Amino acid sequence: LLICFILATLFAFATDVPKLNNYVNDYGNLLSISEKDQLNQMLKTHEDSTSNQLFVLTLLSYNDVIEGSLFDFSMKVFKEWKIGQKTKKNGVLFVVIKNLASKNAPGLRIVTGYGLEGSLPDATCKRIIESVRPLINNGNYYQGIHIAIQSMITNIKDEFTHDVSKEKLNWTLI
Repeated sequence: LLICFILATLFAFATDVPKLNNYVNDYGNLLSISEKDQLNQMLKTHEDSTSNQLFVLTLLSYNDVIEGSLFDFSMKVFKEWKIGQKTKKNGVLFVVIKNLASKNAPGLRIVTGYGLEGSLPDATCKRIIESVRPLINNGNYYQGIHIAIQSMITNIKDEFTHDVSKEKLNWTLI
């Protein structure tokens, strides 16, 4: 009975998955409106040309000591938002937490769909995170997120292409 109570208490405090609003979901208020607009446009252009879906979630804080690991939370968001096309599994989620409880510092996580793991494996994700960590740690959120997104796009841009065959027009020379 005590174990059930403890588990119920832990689950009661679990962070709900925020609502998906756009490519950049800045629940941590880490970006200006113009910064979000620029990033959203970059990610829309990327999806339009490749079909890959890349989303960003920022939060002010996350208590991974009580609520579970950042990995588990990020996977929960990835699955609930249904990132990536079902048949291609070509989605990526970049999570930026301003204050992660266990580190008392920012928390960063990249979740990659199975269809993009070949071009964006865990080792590459770790390199991307470590390259932007100093910027994020110093409060340069836009610059860090922008560089991370550019790095991810560079790695996945040729994995899938947007199928425009139905959209092509047949031109005839006269």
